[in-house]
Amino acid sequence: MSIHPKTLFASVNLIGDTITQTPAIRLYRALHPNEEIHWAIQDDSMRALFEGMANCGVCDHVFFDNNWERIRAMDYPGYEKRFLMDVQTAFRVGAERGVHIAQAYGQMAGVDVAITDILPTVPVRSGDLEEVGVPARCLVISPRSTSNAPQHGFAGNKNLPWKAWPEIVERFVKAGRIENHVALIRENDPAPEAPLCVLRMPLSKATAYIKKACDEGGAYCGVDNGITHIAAGLRVPTFCVYSAGIADRWVGYSEFSHYRMAKTIPWMGNVDEIWEIWRHRL
Repeated sequence: MSIHPKTLFASVNLIGDTITQTPAIRLYRALHPNEEIHWAIQDDSMRALFEGMANCGVCDHVFFDNNWERIRAMDYPGYEKRFLMDVQTAFRVGAERGVHIAQAYGQMAGVDVAITDILPTVPVRSGDLEEVGVPARCLVISPRSTSNAPQHGFAGNKNLPWKAWPEIVERFVKAGRIENHVALIRENDPAPEAPLCVLRMPLSKATAYIKKACDEGGAYCGVDNGITHIAAGLRVPTFCVYSAGIADRWVGYSEFSHYRMAKTIPWMGNVDEIWEIWRHRL
């Protein structure tokens, strides 16, 4: 039985909104060594990735609940402090103070996350690394954001038109940066409306796939989604398609040399504009 007071962080959010909380929680834990830090997260496809957070210095214990309202209510006994890591509150804090989402979560928890410490913590299971095989010099693509607001079918405020992706792959190949590509999509997503090599795999294996591909000379390319936050946290070469309507500082990582952001109007699918930004930092 723990002799330390217990503190609860609670989160019911999408992948990106959840993983960007890790800088705040790990800093809070470092600043409060006499507290036992627990993190409650919704029980869904994120479990296999997030269950490793207790082994990465983020918290002391992570648990999952399929009752999302109970998580939001933080209805668990035995905690002296409780922090609801609500993304809508983070939006408000970020807009009012002009800070990165990771810093907004920090302010919600009463800690000051430095701009140099905003990268997410990303656990990678050794078993997943051993199980995945990747082709040589592979560009790993994550083409879909579930928080996208469609304007032209699949494309919208975050997603490019499908036809843009083969063009992007061709640019990388012609530049000699990659030889192969794989588009990672969820197991229940419809097939892409473009000639792309596709893999469907759970989140923890997709994370391992990205790391292994980049460690072996590849790169990652995606829209503004949770997988792109994961790639940034892995510190792999990350090429991000980012909406021109969103402030750079909100969810980007341009302060870090491994991260390349192309601001554009995604639904227009202007590959020339995107490539002009990326080609100098391949």
